[in-house]
Amino acid sequence: MRDGFLSGISRDAALVGHEAVRKGLEVSLGDAPGENPCDPATLDLLEEMVHHTLQSGHVPEAWHIYQNRIGAYQNRLWCTSGASGSAAHLPAARQRMRARIF
Repeated sequence: MRDGFLSGISRDAALVGHEAVRKGLEVSLGDAPGENPCDPATLDLLEEMVHHTLQSGHVPEAWHIYQNRIGAYQNRLWCTSGASGSAAHLPAARQRMRARIF
């Protein structure tokens, strides 16, 4: 259903939508949480921000968020080590971001 809906949206409209979501996430997160967060909800929001930042064409900014606000894969491994560190235990947003970054 999602793919069918998205296929009817023009590329320009999709870019505008991703940009709006990116800006909304940026405002809602502000400067929080700082560097290397482990809170799953915060990580999910930051990873969604990376996704929408990439989709709106801001690749260097997405990389900056991933490296400096999320803490790259080192922080992700640290935060998930209690859950075996397996990608199977990560929320879907984290798996999507990892696939887009690497």
